[in-house]
Amino acid sequence: MTYEELRAKAREELTQGDAGAAFATFRPALDYPGLLDSDRRWTDAFGFFALIAGALAGAALEKLVRDTQLDDPAALYDLGYELVEQGLNSIAATVLARANRLAPGSENVITEFVSALERAGRHQEACVVLRREPKLLESSLFCSYLLAFNAMMTGDLDEPRARLPLIRRIAKPDQAWAAERIGTFLARADAIRAASPLDHRDLTPIARLTTEYL
Repeated sequence: MTYEELRAKAREELTQGDAGAAFATFRPALDYPGLLDSDRRWTDAFGFFALIAGALAGAALEKLVRDTQLDDPAALYDLGYELVEQGLNSIAATVLARANRLAPGSENVITEFVSALERAGRHQEACVVLRREPKLLESSLFCSYLLAFNAMMTGDLDEPRARLPLIRRIAKPDQAWAAERIGTFLARADAIRAASPLDHRDLTPIARLTTEYL
């Protein structure tokens, strides 16, 4: 369905008092990467989403969505953060992607954007975002960790293995957990290689390797 068709159907459902159905209908327009190909459509979509959010989650979220200035990266970050807190990770990723386009290179925006993608199960996209930031990958422990983790979740064990020495080198004493966790994942992966190639056809063992330690 086109954006206009989703909007019209969701509007009808919201008018009939079924906010849950309206959200389910309209969500594909907002889920990353979204169907928002112009500023006018962004404004329209989040104005309408504010109505749905108010009906489902209350006045506070409605106000936050409605008041967010879509040309303000800090405001978009705050909205994306709250959407992650609400469990709306794929919508948060759309919002944070816009913040990243407006203010590229912000570690806070990029890490929250990647975290939203990760929680939405979009690990490959998370890796793409991080690989566009080579300077941050060299200086930010969290960015390096996120790339290692998300690469592993795609079945790629070479990336975390290559990043582990850097993570160990730049970690502060209270950040030793990052290297320990990646190292543990890799050790477990090596231990079961005889039984599984851990490739794209076998992501269940990869997920088990990681989620057991989250």
